Amino acid sequence: MNIHGVNVTVPHKSSVISCLDEISPLAQLIGAVNTIKNMRGRLIGTNTDVSGFIRSLETLNFSPKHKSIALLGAGGSARAVLAGLADAGASCIFIHNRTVGRAESLVTEFSQKFPDTQLKSVSVKTILETPLDLLVNTTTVGMETDSSPLDLSQCRKIKHLADLIYSPPQTRLLKQAEELGIPAINGMGMLLYQGCDAFTFWTGQPAPETVMQEQLLNLV
Repeated sequence: MNIHGVNVTVPHKSSVISCLDEISPLAQLIGAVNTIKNMRGRLIGTNTDVSGFIRSLETLNFSPKHKSIALLGAGGSARAVLAGLADAGASCIFIHNRTVGRAESLVTEFSQKFPDTQLKSVSVKTILETPLDLLVNTTTVGMETDSSPLDLSQCRKIKHLADLIYSPPQTRLLKQAEELGIPAINGMGMLLYQGCDAFTFWTGQPAPETVMQEQLLNLV
């Protein structure tokens, strides 16, 4: 196979694991791979979404430690975000997914891996009624159409918001956050920083972050 490495995006982050020869302990823990390296014909998978997302929160001056957080979605990106937030010390994480069983499965699985963080599968009603330090949209709602996974005006209190979508750079959810004065970020930072960590995974060298950021802004 004439490649050195590749990034994997939705909806293949979990299903691609069966195609790999080896995955890192972190990817094993999360159950999702977003970065693959070709080592002399062996495909090795890892996950750089975790570090990429946590680092992107620095833009909001936000630390997950002892915070109440809600996730929208239960796919591969949600798994990485959940692991990162729990590992960073979040006290409680609510998960809402359109298919309730997927959220419940995620709660059961990750409660065993992160016993110090309270995890709950919840309804939209609970999200709306619960004061949250951070709301994270890990779904693709708003990527292809001008739609939103949630009406922020109906929420009791949201202090910060992160939408993992980066194209378009401002989704309807982010526009509403701006209108309501909620500090918010899109997925550009996560995309950049996971890419920087992927570069290092592929090459063993520090990533040229400034150059990568400039090129990313030109492309997206």
